[in-house]
Amino acid sequence: MKRSLLIRHILVTCVSVLLGAGAWAQEATAPASHIARAGLSRNCGLGGVVVDALTGNPLDQARVTVLLDGDPNTAEQHGATINTDVLGRFGISDLAPGQYRLQVAALHHASQSYGAALPGGLGKQILLEQGQHLNDLTIRLLPCGGISGTVRDEKGGTASGATIRALPLRNSHSVLEVRTDSLGQYSVPDLAPGRYILEVAPPDPRTPTVKRNGTYLRTYYFNTIDLGEATPVAVQPATVTGSVNFDLELVQSVKISGHVSDTTTGKPASSGVVTLQSCRTDSGSRASSYLLAVTQMESSPEDVSLLSDIGYSGRVQDSTGYFEIAGVPPGSYWAYAGVFDDENMYVGSVPVEVEEKDISNIIVQVSEGVDLEGRLHVKPEGAFDFSTLNIWLALADHPLMGRNEAKPRANGTFTLQNVTPGTYQLRVSGLRSSYYVQAARHGNGDVLDQGLTVDATTSGSLDIVLSSPGGGINGIVTKEGKPVQATVLLAPDVPRRNRLDLYVTTRSGPDGTFSLSGLSPGDFKLWAFENPNEDPISGPVFVQEYEAGGLSVSVVDGRTESVGLHVTPTVDEE
Repeated sequence: MKRSLLIRHILVTCVSVLLGAGAWAQEATAPASHIARAGLSRNCGLGGVVVDALTGNPLDQARVTVLLDGDPNTAEQHGATINTDVLGRFGISDLAPGQYRLQVAALHHASQSYGAALPGGLGKQILLEQGQHLNDLTIRLLPCGGISGTVRDEKGGTASGATIRALPLRNSHSVLEVRTDSLGQYSVPDLAPGRYILEVAPPDPRTPTVKRNGTYLRTYYFNTIDLGEATPVAVQPATVTGSVNFDLELVQSVKISGHVSDTTTGKPASSGVVTLQSCRTDSGSRASSYLLAVTQMESSPEDVSLLSDIGYSGRVQDSTGYFEIAGVPPGSYWAYAGVFDDENMYVGSVPVEVEEKDISNIIVQVSEGVDLEGRLHVKPEGAFDFSTLNIWLALADHPLMGRNEAKPRANGTFTLQNVTPGTYQLRVSGLRSSYYVQAARHGNGDVLDQGLTVDATTSGSLDIVLSSPGGGINGIVTKEGKPVQATVLLAPDVPRRNRLDLYVTTRSGPDGTFSLSGLSPGDFKLWAFENPNEDPISGPVFVQEYEAGGLSVSVVDGRTESVGLHVTPTVDEE
């Protein structure tokens, strides 16, 4: 099978909190008229207080942003923003009637939307009617925590200058990176509460540390070189989790080299990057299952691309297409080449087995991708707003590493540009609550169950059928006979277990109630996990771990099932 790679190096640092002088009811830094609806008087307002969720103390200089809900162009620069005063108070006036959401950020606290159960959640809508002022809102922000520890070298000495990354298991959190000091110690501050995979990497992933003809292996907590065996570290609010220590392993390393050729021009590539992707990171491991599930969330899946094992890289050095990569430890790899020009990207890959000797004859051929046309169909037929949708393809074997995305046109047609050879899974995000993807076909192939295989000869239309109403599930979550807030996970039954597009999560309310709609017909299982600091992560391996505790439920078009669901203890709680 041919494989392809869209290489992305996106490092999301800690949420930047913009500070400035704040006062009660001061003018917003972006004019409220930016989010006013035409023809409506701007005589509404919002106000309240921002406090620490643990202590109740007011938060001075917290940044409050009000966004007009339902506006596809809404972003912070289009909204009204204001800083709280020394008593944590804020006030925003000159708003038009409408539906709004509030987003709040403060130094050393996890960003929060008003009414969201967890940091990073969407939060509640606030409806303002003509002339209405709501000035009694309270927004509680959880204080951040941290992780600290020591990194030791192969002799037990201190490893200064090592790079530590905290990789979140929720993509609403940020990837943070620090280095060890002269004593080999590190501290990762300002982590939003949740769980993280801790990684020790060379200072620059493209130039691994080489020492005595060897290299230090990228290591995950607890002292494993396999991402699939990593143990997540829990971060609690206002708490530093200490003694997260690492012992680096020094192994013999080799140099691999070769050439990159462009099959489009028939000539050697004169520029580009070759990256080795370890085959050790596979979709069957528990941690990789966590990471695959993170990519299913609708908010910027590319933001967590650093969670994949980037491996070792080298640049094409001259007009012959020559490249070399030093410090490569033994193992099985895919060598991915990416060549870019002003308008196009060309990619290719080849398997590489690294043993104890240098390799000098690697040949990687790259080619341009194809533009894939498609169309959305709606059942029942009628007017439909396609502007909220995103269609994207994720590589089936490396979903974290490859993605093509398209926005549909007003008539439902779309173009996925420069899709490189490989087998992909289809995602459609932004659907209305009652709609689901009923079918997707390319030629005679069932894309939903079989995936979409693309090569240089691929043509024809990708036809996607959206249907409504889907099935629904209403229920209540209880623990020891009492209603509780929990995260509800719905997963397809075994025959469709690898259909990651069918995994759904939601949060039950304070009274334990939850509701799911727009579900694809079929057999599913339900779980509820009570954890105030993080969502459970879906995916085939995670679900298998909790198989026995799942509640079986059948989903039928146009019918809503009512269920009672008990909290399932997580592995850490059992």
